[in-house]
Amino acid sequence: MLAEAQTSQLKRRLDPRFETLRPENAFADWRRVLDDPTRWSEGGIAYANIAAGDPLGLSTSESTGGYWLPLSQRLSTLMEASVAPTSLGGAERSVLGQVGAQLGSGWGMQAGVRRSELGISTPEGAAQYSGLGLTALPVPWSAGNSGAGLGMVTFERSWERYHGAYTVYSGRVDGGATATSHRLQFDYFYSARSSVGLSYTTGRTLDYSLLSSTLTPVETSNVGIVGEHWFSSSWAINYNALIEDRGIQGLRPELRLGLRLQF
Repeated sequence: MLAEAQTSQLKRRLDPRFETLRPENAFADWRRVLDDPTRWSEGGIAYANIAAGDPLGLSTSESTGGYWLPLSQRLSTLMEASVAPTSLGGAERSVLGQVGAQLGSGWGMQAGVRRSELGISTPEGAAQYSGLGLTALPVPWSAGNSGAGLGMVTFERSWERYHGAYTVYSGRVDGGATATSHRLQFDYFYSARSSVGLSYTTGRTLDYSLLSSTLTPVETSNVGIVGEHWFSSSWAINYNALIEDRGIQGLRPELRLGLRLQF
């Protein structure tokens, strides 16, 4: 009976997940904002996060705030805004809207759209970055604003201690350049909240060319390991590591560590 109760509790805690729309990273930044979806009547949850930038300069810091609102026991929404400074003194500002639905028998689906605008202050010191999220895009040579839209759809299944998900992303930059990518992810939960998983992403990303001053689709793929371990009721450490194949640019490793506090 105790084992059955623990398994039932684990299944409930697998359901309420949301993903950010950052396909240049193989790891879904899932919003585990609610441990038990049966508490949907208690109202929404607000959250905030500050992510440090890559010390190698491949990405900048990002401040994020959002609000998760359950509409019923099976339907919920997420609104999120983020600001990330660029290398030239401007800032990328993004707004995300997402809807999630539980379809029964462990099946779930999420769909979302993200709109990003990149403010530009000066053309000096531009460098080459890449990715469908605009945080990874360089600043164009001319002053002004550039933007992009990104949509995603995720189908997922949770059973026993396992969770699998497939996500398709489609991005379009102002001016017409498009890119589509696909991600598969599989997670194993060795406790109610602690997990380790594998992820594989393949498709096209958008690279900015300093020579042509345009965004062009580039074939890329990556594979990674992601996990989160709760060592107390309030504290957890999360980690992810990936290796990305960018064709003629070669392999690019990435490692991220984080500390999480739940109030």
